[in-house]
Amino acid sequence: MKRFREDLYIPDYDKFCISKLPRWIFDYFKYNKIDNGRLKEELEGKEKILLLIIDCLGLALLESYSFFNPKSLLSKFYKKRGYMSLESTFPSTTSTALTSLNTGLNPLEHAILGYTMFVKDFGAIINMVHFSPAVDSKRESLLDSGINLEDFLGSKTIYEKLNEEGIKSYVITRNFLKNTALSKLLHKGSEVTAYVNSSDLFVNLKNHLKSCKAPSYTFAYWDALDTLSHLHGPSSEQVYAELDTLSFGLERLLKEELNSNIAFMISSDHGSLTVDETNLIKYGEQTTLKDMLRLPPVGDARAFFLFPKHDKIDKTIDFFERNFKEQFLCISLKEALKMKLFGSGNLNMNFYDRVGELLCLARRNYALYFRFRKSFEETILKGYHGGLSYDELFVPLIFIR
Repeated sequence: MKRFREDLYIPDYDKFCISKLPRWIFDYFKYNKIDNGRLKEELEGKEKILLLIIDCLGLALLESYSFFNPKSLLSKFYKKRGYMSLESTFPSTTSTALTSLNTGLNPLEHAILGYTMFVKDFGAIINMVHFSPAVDSKRESLLDSGINLEDFLGSKTIYEKLNEEGIKSYVITRNFLKNTALSKLLHKGSEVTAYVNSSDLFVNLKNHLKSCKAPSYTFAYWDALDTLSHLHGPSSEQVYAELDTLSFGLERLLKEELNSNIAFMISSDHGSLTVDETNLIKYGEQTTLKDMLRLPPVGDARAFFLFPKHDKIDKTIDFFERNFKEQFLCISLKEALKMKLFGSGNLNMNFYDRVGELLCLARRNYALYFRFRKSFEETILKGYHGGLSYDELFVPLIFIR
């Protein structure tokens, strides 16, 4: 655990980051060894590995849920220490974290650096989840431009690498995500199966675990918790009810006679925290800041990147120091790279083009509210992530036995 401010942490990419998970799994299948004693013990002798990613299941959320609902299966695994603590990527956001979970690359290497980012080839700010310009209501519109998805990522997925070693790979994801550009980008090399809802997911998992080949690796993804957390907040009744539903599905699954050669793990891409509407700093009202930038902010509300005019870089940093010292920490990208906020490895050639010169980190429970489409203006979310707080960064790796 590395802390560089009272309320901010740096992911430990070398030991405990989620970007290590696909590398550990690959090393287990190819070399039968892992540089993590606890995980090595859990995988010993297993021929099938299932990793279920529950989007937005932070360790802080699991802690609070277990306190209020100690009898659920997830709570029991937590209380019995049937887990180890991992750390998300930075930014702690879905597009960045899922890219690392599906490739084993650090953000510095794959350069998928937030919910939105500037893509030079298109001269536009792109929504990386919808794979379209941020101002465009149409999803996947970049595909109409003839973009080559393989070139966009510039690396093999964990599934392609395992295939080269004779290891079969599977992905189980929501039906409306199966054929999206992001899924095609990240799941290349796997056999993809879709499901409709949580009941369908666990029936799907039951049948899959009985029929899939060995040796094999299966990556399953559940997104609904993230949506509920954004809309209602991570401590809401709706979020806890969703965890109850997931626990019930797990209980039914574990009643089945599953083969002992299966390693079943649950983790997450990131956590979340509550931001009160009074703590949202509205970018549209910051006329002085807008005049200093050549592009609107990109990234996420709690970790956003700035493109200052070239003679306004120092003045932009000073603007945040004078006006929002308690709310945001503004640093240069070079300083962020030196601190290894994005991990280590070969710097992606598109890195600087996509995120500009400055990085702003939200402190405590603050966020910058910026939107690219007017239809979003009235959507005030309660749950946020992307930053470096404990609640956003730390996630569990739960071992289901």
